[in-house]
Amino acid sequence: MPLRELTDIELHADLARVIEHWRALYATKGQAPLIRDIDLMDFYDIAGRMIIADRVGEPPKEKYYWRFAGATFREIWGMELTGKFLHETHDAETTRAATEVYRTMAANSLPHYWVRPAGVIHEDRSHIHYERVVLPLANATGDLSHFLGVYVFFRRPDDRADYDATEYVVRIKLPEKSEE
Repeated sequence: MPLRELTDIELHADLARVIEHWRALYATKGQAPLIRDIDLMDFYDIAGRMIIADRVGEPPKEKYYWRFAGATFREIWGMELTGKFLHETHDAETTRAATEVYRTMAANSLPHYWVRPAGVIHEDRSHIHYERVVLPLANATGDLSHFLGVYVFFRRPDDRADYDATEYVVRIKLPEKSEE
C-alpha cells in the first residue's frame, strides 16, 4: 500500500522525526508498525507532547482510550488524560471528529495531519493552536487499533480572543507562529 507523502507542507522537526521513524518501521515490515515496535524512550524529549490512543470495541460502537497522554496535555487541559476515554475528556463534536479520523486511518493505514485551534487561549488572550500528526499502529494480530500522535502547540499573538471568560486560559510557555 503506497504511503502519501507530506511534501506540500513544511513539517515541524518533531513531527517529521516521528513520521520518519514510523515510515522506517513500515518499510521494514511492509505494513503499519506494531504498537510493541514503538518505544517512547526513543522520543523522551518530546514525549510530553505525544499521545497513544487505543480503540476499544469495533466500529461503529467503538470508543477510544488514552493509553498515554504526555504532561503538556495535562497542563493545557487541566486534567490527566491518560487512563480516560476520549468522550470523557473532549466535547461531543471533537469526539466525533477524532473518531472519524481514527476510523479512516484504520481503514487506509495512512498518517493523518492537521493544524487546528486547541479551544483554549494563552494568558495574553491569543488563541493556542496545534499542528499534529497521528500514525496508525497495529496490534499483535495486525488490526490497526492503536494511534500514535505527536503535537506541536503554538500561539498566534494577532489572533486574539474577543471575550472575557477565563475558563479556558492556560499559562504555559508556547512558541509564536506567524500567519502564513
